[in-house]
Amino acid sequence: MTTLTEVKNRLLKLKEKETLLLFFIIVVPNILRQVLYYVAQTKTGQVGFIASYETIKIYSVGFPVLGVLEEIGIGVAFIIFWVLSDKLRFFAYGWVFDALFDFISVAVWGIFGATPLQMLGLSHKVRFFIREILFSYIIFGPLLWYKKVNLKLFSYVTTAFAVGTILLILLI
Repeated sequence: MTTLTEVKNRLLKLKEKETLLLFFIIVVPNILRQVLYYVAQTKTGQVGFIASYETIKIYSVGFPVLGVLEEIGIGVAFIIFWVLSDKLRFFAYGWVFDALFDFISVAVWGIFGATPLQMLGLSHKVRFFIREILFSYIIFGPLLWYKKVNLKLFSYVTTAFAVGTILLILLI
């Protein structure tokens, strides 16, 4: 088992600039997800496009900054996973994929009034499992990691899609 001291030593071995860049690569699309949620919720007064229970609660009580703080915390955890083991790097890929899938879902919701998984008539619990766990961390995160997809490029594409989705929601 890896100790906290070993994690600290591994993080220190990475160049600070390299670690910070990796953090921004994985956290920016996820913070943009929160921006999208805020824009969509502010414009429509709805949160039905959000799959995760805690994020629904965050936006229902009107404190979206907690969503950003949550993303930063997850980003720190996934950076630690990244340095702990090559085999844990799929979490970073899965997290960026999770944001991409959310952008697609919210874009579809903005155009058609329902996310793709809602259109299938699935319950909220099933949608949550598929969107937040199955697709991101069981299928696509490991697949993207295994295929050695360029995480930086994948994040840039996801970020571009985020900006497009935010603009779409603003224009609808």
